[in-house]
Amino acid sequence: MAACRVDARPDQSGRYDVVPATTNLGSWLRTLRERLSRSAVYVLLLSLGCATSKNEQTKPIRLTSNESETRERILAEIAVGMPIHAAEEAMTASGFSCTAKDDEDGEYLYCDAQQSESTFIKRRWQVKVRHRDGRVSDVEVRTGLIGM
Repeated sequence: MAACRVDARPDQSGRYDVVPATTNLGSWLRTLRERLSRSAVYVLLLSLGCATSKNEQTKPIRLTSNESETRERILAEIAVGMPIHAAEEAMTASGFSCTAKDDEDGEYLYCDAQQSESTFIKRRWQVKVRHRDGRVSDVEVRTGLIGM
């Protein structure tokens, strides 16, 4: 450990500063400021890295006017066997509004999204995410144009 010296004047709280004996106070403060700045940069980069990795997990699904292509893209993000709650999170992150429903074929998550094609026309996607025992079992996609 490096030799230290005690500053001869106490601060306002009555404590004495301990500074390295090999440096003067000015260079010691510069070193401390650089270390704190470097630490702040590391914390900032770490927090940005965590935010980026979370966003990558919930990237939006690119929707197309082709139903089978859109189905394949959805299945690439919400695979068969995935928990239904995770599938719902992925769909809502992609701009869908989802509600739980059922019909003669069983339970499903109904998800609906719309996007403007022009001033008076929107494209609408209606997706049934079928599930059994809390896990995705199939995906059905319908898309079409609607007038406003």
